[in-house]
Amino acid sequence: MQGTVPPLERRLRQILKSWVEPHLKTLGFKKRAFTYTRTLDEVWWLIDIQRSRWNTSQRCEFTANLGVYVPGFYAILRGEDPKRPTVPDCVFNCRINRVVGVREDQWWTLYADVSDPDLSDSMIGRELADAIVNSAIPFLQRFQKRRDVLALLYEITEPEKRRMVSWPLSEVWIYTFIGVLHFMLSEPSSCCQALQHAIAEARRSHISDSENFVREVYNRLCSKTV
Repeated sequence: MQGTVPPLERRLRQILKSWVEPHLKTLGFKKRAFTYTRTLDEVWWLIDIQRSRWNTSQRCEFTANLGVYVPGFYAILRGEDPKRPTVPDCVFNCRINRVVGVREDQWWTLYADVSDPDLSDSMIGRELADAIVNSAIPFLQRFQKRRDVLALLYEITEPEKRRMVSWPLSEVWIYTFIGVLHFMLSEPSSCCQALQHAIAEARRSHISDSENFVREVYNRLCSKTV
C-alpha cells in the first residue's frame, strides 16, 4: 500500500514515473518492481534501478544497471532458464556509467532534509532520463539478435574493452558464453573451439571448480571428451 512505502522510496518511484517510464513505455518496455524489460524475438533488454543496501530514512542512493538476456541460454548452460530474468541473469551487464562514458560508478542520492524536494528530484529525474534515453537505449539497441551479443563477447576478449562490462569478468566465462551462443546458432565447430579455450583458461587461472563445470558443458555440447 502507498502508506507503507518509505518517503524517500516514494520520491524515487515518482521520479521514475514522471521522468523515466514515459520514455521506456513508448519503446515497449514493461515494468516489474524496479526492473524494465523489452522483449525482442531473440534477446531481451533489461534496465534495473538498483537501490543501495545502505539506504536509510534520511538518504536514498540508487543507480541503473543494463543487461541483455538471451532466452534459452541458461537452459543450455545449466539446464534451466530463470523464470523471471533479472540483470544478473543477462549474458552480460554493466552499470549505466559505462555507456555514458564515465569510469566511476554513478549513483544518484535523495535526501530527506533537502530544502526543495520537488526541485531536487526534478534535477535528478532529468539527469537520469537523459542518461537512459541518450546513452543506455542506443547501447541496448545494438543488440537485436543473438549474433549481436556474440559479437560483443568476442570484442571484450580484449582486456581493455572487457572493463566496459561487469559480467563475465574472466576469459573462462567469456569463452564459455561464446561457446553456448555458437551452439544456439548451430555452429558446432566454433562452439567446441570456444569451449576448449575456456577449459584451457580455467586450468590456467585455477578459478574454483570452473574447469569441471566448463568441461561438463563441453562434453554435453560437443559429445566428446577433451
